[in-house]
Amino acid sequence: MCCGWNNWMGGWGGFGLLGWIIGLLFILGLIFLFLVATVWAVRRVGRSQAQSTPVMPSAPNPAVVQHTCPTCGKPMAPEWHVCPYDGTPLNR
Repeated sequence: MCCGWNNWMGGWGGFGLLGWIIGLLFILGLIFLFLVATVWAVRRVGRSQAQSTPVMPSAPNPAVVQHTCPTCGKPMAPEWHVCPYDGTPLNR
């Protein structure tokens, strides 16, 4: 008999019902690993895209920036003594 009850109970490798259970757990484990790898890959791609997105600098806070450089005209913080943009010494 090729496809009878005895062949079904033979399972994978002749281990009977235990063979079928082990085989099913193996297949479910492979599916689980595939899903975990897919989630990991999607998160990694999302993280790399977020890191490569350029961040535009925000406008200086007007409450903090009260001075401008006399040479380049860029905003300066009150505690700065040298312009970081062009190196002009600031005399205050």
